Amino acid sequence: MATMKIPQALLNSGNLIPTLGFGTTTYPMPPPEQLTSILMDAVEAGYRHFDTAAPYGTEELRPDIAEGIQMFQPKSLKEVFSLARMRDDQLLRQQRFTRAPPINRHPLNLPSPVKSQTTVPMKRLTWEEMQRRRA
Repeated sequence: MATMKIPQALLNSGNLIPTLGFGTTTYPMPPPEQLTSILMDAVEAGYRHFDTAAPYGTEELRPDIAEGIQMFQPKSLKEVFSLARMRDDQLLRQQRFTRAPPINRHPLNLPSPVKSQTTVPMKRLTWEEMQRRRA
């Protein structure tokens, strides 16, 4: 098998990070053991990011990735990323969104199943009914 070099980007810290992830969606879906073998080949080729998702039907790869975590042990200290720093950055980002969720300034103009002309009389009639019952 010919080995290929995964493109990498230089981070501000001086570390290199792979710029490509390995997509796991295939059609038709191979058996799980074949998919695991493909995953192992991708790790040996240098991939470190794997895209698994329920719509792809590849969520069963998660245990294989978790069990095979020793595959991801770095060959040198340069490959090691500060996970604590990454975790702190992720927590800060999450806190920003929990305090003040992002506001969509440009909502999509999707067609509504309810015609706007019918909602106005309904609101008026509802208000009139509330006033009538209150009296």
